[in-house]
Amino acid sequence: MKIKSSLTIFLVAAMVAAVFLTGCATQQKSTETVFTQEGLMGTNAVLDTSFKTTEEYQNFIRDHTSDSYGGYYSGAMRGGVMMKGVAFDAAAPMASASGVNSAETATAVSGDSGAQGAVTDFSGTNNQVAGVDEADMLKTDGEYIYTLTDQTLYIVKAHPGNESKVVSAITFKDYPVGLFVQNDKLVVFGRVTDSDFLKNAGFANAQSFTFLTVYNITDRTKPTVEKEYKFEGDYNDARLANGKMYLISTFYPTYRTDYPTPIMFEGTVRSAMPVDRIYYFNIPYSQPYLVTINSIDMTTADAIDSAAITVEGSPNVYMSQDNLYLTYTEYINEWELEQQVTVDIVVPKLSIEDQNFIDKVKAADPDLLSKYEKQTKIYQVVERYASSLDQDQMDTLQKEIDSAMKEKLSQYKYREYTIINKLSVSNGKISVDANGRVPGHILNQFSLDEYNGNLRIATTLNPVYSRFTDVATTADVTTSDASAGSDSGAASASAKIAVMPIRPQTDSTTNNMYVLDSNMDIVGTLEDLGKGEQIYSVRFMDDRAYLVTFRQTDPFFVIDLKKPSSPKLLGNLTLPGFSRYLHPYDKNLIIGIGRDATATGRQEGLKISLFDVSDVANPKEIANYTSDEKYASSTAEWEHKAFLFSKDKNLLVIPFYSYDYNNGAENMNGAMVFNITKKGINLRGLIDHGTDNNYAPMVERSLFIENDLYTKSPRLLRVNALDDLSSVANVTLKAPASGKITKY
Repeated sequence: MKIKSSLTIFLVAAMVAAVFLTGCATQQKSTETVFTQEGLMGTNAVLDTSFKTTEEYQNFIRDHTSDSYGGYYSGAMRGGVMMKGVAFDAAAPMASASGVNSAETATAVSGDSGAQGAVTDFSGTNNQVAGVDEADMLKTDGEYIYTLTDQTLYIVKAHPGNESKVVSAITFKDYPVGLFVQNDKLVVFGRVTDSDFLKNAGFANAQSFTFLTVYNITDRTKPTVEKEYKFEGDYNDARLANGKMYLISTFYPTYRTDYPTPIMFEGTVRSAMPVDRIYYFNIPYSQPYLVTINSIDMTTADAIDSAAITVEGSPNVYMSQDNLYLTYTEYINEWELEQQVTVDIVVPKLSIEDQNFIDKVKAADPDLLSKYEKQTKIYQVVERYASSLDQDQMDTLQKEIDSAMKEKLSQYKYREYTIINKLSVSNGKISVDANGRVPGHILNQFSLDEYNGNLRIATTLNPVYSRFTDVATTADVTTSDASAGSDSGAASASAKIAVMPIRPQTDSTTNNMYVLDSNMDIVGTLEDLGKGEQIYSVRFMDDRAYLVTFRQTDPFFVIDLKKPSSPKLLGNLTLPGFSRYLHPYDKNLIIGIGRDATATGRQEGLKISLFDVSDVANPKEIANYTSDEKYASSTAEWEHKAFLFSKDKNLLVIPFYSYDYNNGAENMNGAMVFNITKKGINLRGLIDHGTDNNYAPMVERSLFIENDLYTKSPRLLRVNALDDLSSVANVTLKAPASGKITKY
C-alpha cells in the first residue's frame, strides 16, 4: 500500500540525512537534542566545570565525534603539563619546530641597530578598545614599519621618510597572518602549512596548527628567534594588553589515546593541555568545538597560561581591558526538533523486541557505532513501524506529532541566540567566569562593548518561518524585584532576572539592544528597532550607542545606555544608503563610511558621512562625500584596521578601488586622502598604487609618522608628504625567490 502521509516522507528524509551526517560530520553540525528548553546554552546553562580526568574527557570526545573525522597522534601517551612538556620521541625527530629557520633571516647592508625612540607622533592600529592592541599585518614603532606580504615579513626603516628602505626580511614555510611589536620584541603568528611538520609530529591525517614565533629585534637588521611555539587549532584572532598577548585558536577535537587534549610545541618539546583547563557546559553537545586561549608574556617571551572552552561554533572575539568575550550563534532547527519528537512518540509504540534493539543501539560502544550511526539505525526502526500503518493510523500519528511539535515550539522564545562566553584575563592568567545568551545574531566585534562592568550587545533577529503557524505563546514572565529598576544592572545570585517572555513568530527582521551584568544576566532590553531591516554598523561611546540599519534607507539610531536597566531610543535620522563602519570624531560627531543608495535601496557609490549627535533627539548629517565613480569601494567599509583617522591632523585616509569594465580610463586603485573637520569632508587627493593588471583593491593599510604618510600594498610601500601629498619615497617589497632570502 502506498502511503502519502508527510510523516513517511519526513522519516525517509530524516534517515537519509542521518546517513549523510555519518560520513560528513566534519562539514555539517547537527543540532538534534541540543535545543531543549533546559539545555540551550545561555540563561539556563551553567558552566559545569572543567574535566576531572583524561578518561572523562576522552569519553566525552568519543561520544560526540564521528569515526570519519579526526587526526591521530602516533607518539606514546605521556602525562604532559602545559608549558612543561615531554621531548620528542627519538623515533620522531623534529629538525625545527618553527616555520622559520635561522638561515631565513635576511640582513641588509644597513648598519642600523634598533629604534631610536625619538619619534612620538605616529599612528597605530585602529583598535576598538583603547589599550587593547589588535593583531594586524602592519605595525610601526615610529621608526620602523613591520609588515607582511604573503609568506614574508619585511622590516622597513621608515623614518625619516626620504630614507625609507627595507633593512631585513624573514620568509616562512608557513603562512603568517598577524604580528605584534612591543619595544624590542616582535611576535609573528599564523597558520602552519608545512606538511613536513605534521609528518614528523606523527599525525596520520591533516590537523590544524597555529605557529607563534617571538623575535628579539634589538638589531632590526638581524632579528633573532627567542621562542617558537605551535598550538593545535586554526588561528582565529589575537589581542595584546598590558604586555600580555592572547592567541585564540579553534578546532574540532578528536578522540585519540596519545596526547588526547590540545597539543602545543615549545621548540621541539611537545606537551598537552591539562585536562582540568578544558571547560564545558551542562548542555547536550552535538558537535563540540574547542576554543583555546594561550597567553604569552611579550617581555620574557614565556608562555604563561592556557585554557579551552567547549562550545558549538566558531567565535567572534571582543576584548576589554579585563575580559575576553567569545560569542557565536546557535540556531534552533525546527526540522531536527521534529526528528526528536517523532522518535520520542514512536519508540513507546514499538514492540518490546524493537525497543530492546534500540536500547542496545544506544548502549553500543562509540568505537563500534558513532552517534550518527546510532541515529540511522533508530530511524530505520521508526520508519519500518510507520510504513506498517494504514492511512488512518498514519494520520492519527501525524496529528500526535504535530500537536507535540506545537507544544515544544511554544517553549522557545526565539529561534536564534548569540551565546556569550566571558573569560577574565589578568596579567596573562585566564579564567572562565560566566556565560549568557541574547536573542539574535551579531554583526561583528563592534556589536559588543563593556562599560562600567556591564556588557552591551546589539543583535539582529531573523524572521521565523514555520509550518506550525498557529503555535501558541505562553504567559509573560516578570522580572524579579531584586533586579528591576537597578541602575547598576547587578542582580544577586539568588534573584536573577527572569527569562524574557515568548513572542509570537515574526515575519520580518528586528534589531535589539541588550545590557548584561557581570554574571551575564540580561538586565536591560530595547527591542524592535528598524523592523524589516538589519544592522549594518554599531558603535558604542561611553553611555550611548549608535546603530545603523538598512533595507532601503539608512536609519541612524541614537540609544541612551546611561541607565543599564532601561536602554531607550533618543532619536533617529533616515537617509538614503547606509554606513558599514562608524568611527568617533569627538563626543558629538560620528564618521560613517558605507554606500550611497537610491530611494528604492539600490546601492551606488562610496559614501562618507559626518553625523552631528549633539542634539540627541534630532541627529543630523552635517557633511558627506559621495564618490562619482559608480563602482567605487573601500576595504575600510568592512575592515576597520584599514581606516586611518587623526582629528589633530584633520586627516582621513581609506583604501579606494574603482574598476569600470566599460571605461578603463576611470579605473582607480590606491588610497583616498581627505581633509575632515567639523565643517566638512574634502578630498585632497588619491595616492595611486594601481597597475594595468590590477583587478582587485591594492592598498591594505596606511599610517603616518611625523609629517609623512605611508600607504602599503602587497609589493609597494609609498611615502608621501602629509602637507601636499607629494612623493617622498617608494619602497619596493620584493618577493624573495622560493626558499631563498633576498638581501636589500
